[in-house]
Amino acid sequence: MSNLISNAGGAAQQGRVLIIDDDPQVSLAFRRILERRGHEVFTSAAGCDGLAKAQEQAPELILLDLNLPVMGGLEALGHFSRLCPDVPVIIVSGSGTMSDAIQALKAGDTDYLIKPLPESSALVHTVEANLERARLARQNRRIRHELDLYDAQIREDEEAGRKVQARLFPQPDWSVGQYRFRHRVIPSLFLSGDFVDYFAVNAQFAVFYCADVSGHGVSSALVTVLLKGLITKYRERDQDRHDRLILKPERLLAQLNRDILQEELGKHLTMFYGVLDLSAHTLCYASGGHYPPPLLFSESGVQPMNQPGMAVGLFPFATFSAETMALPEAFRLLVFSDGALDALALPTPEAKLDYLKSLVTRELLQRFVEDAESNKHLPDDFTVLSVSRGGMS
Repeated sequence: MSNLISNAGGAAQQGRVLIIDDDPQVSLAFRRILERRGHEVFTSAAGCDGLAKAQEQAPELILLDLNLPVMGGLEALGHFSRLCPDVPVIIVSGSGTMSDAIQALKAGDTDYLIKPLPESSALVHTVEANLERARLARQNRRIRHELDLYDAQIREDEEAGRKVQARLFPQPDWSVGQYRFRHRVIPSLFLSGDFVDYFAVNAQFAVFYCADVSGHGVSSALVTVLLKGLITKYRERDQDRHDRLILKPERLLAQLNRDILQEELGKHLTMFYGVLDLSAHTLCYASGGHYPPPLLFSESGVQPMNQPGMAVGLFPFATFSAETMALPEAFRLLVFSDGALDALALPTPEAKLDYLKSLVTRELLQRFVEDAESNKHLPDDFTVLSVSRGGMS
């Protein structure tokens, strides 16, 4: 067997190898070959003793002769499969026991060698290839485990973020005076880059707005938190200093534009902002590049509320203008984010806008929202804000 001893190639990853063979010459020859390659080798001459050494030494690979006394190789293989299922076992078989070798191979993902070996390179290649596969398998399991932990942490963080963001939204159904407000926000991911809000400023005025931050996901959702904070600051200015900014849509958008640019977030938003006079029944509004235009449904038909204005937080030179209109006795105003257009499988923007104009009843609108909710692959956040009065509530 001495002619089998050689270096058989370059450097290899070292491993802990257990040789179980009752032929001392074979066991010694295999041991010398593998130790010259830098492997740590343990030997055993019987199946029972080999099981005990496997538990003591924790080998990374086992060379197992099939023709063992007392406990045969096949029986020992079954024990190893249960004791250390992740440790590769290489069956070593004489040419006269090939049927046993085939049976062993059928028992699991097991490699084999046939004695006598023609040269040491066969042993070295088989052992080191199995050691490398086992290492890669362990590494993959570790990476998968780490990814599962990371994914769980992300989901936990997203869930916490979702709960925080949910607290920022107003009640889904709220009334003040003769006016009723509803909204539905459906994120395309876990968090939404769309945001809506409505509130009473005092007994005479109520404010509502719909904003769509560029992009979607966590980064865009964080901007909605900033937006809510800035609007709250403007409200406090009204209460503390009687600053009418909160009631001046064009001034508010201009201030918001400056504040977001100052944050240097690399994000901008489109926004529709409206101020309701609850006693005069008028609406003063301004648009910060919001599209599609809000749609006013009344007995007179559907009126798109087109209003010029640039996106908020994109250019320092952006300007905004406001318009005031008298509101009908009965109406429904629908403000959509552009995700509503993306949710429609229609060929042109004009066709999509025409579809939104056809949502003249609550039932049609509800069906559209339900279809969006059932879509697991929304390309963008979907939002609709409804403001209504009279018989169209």
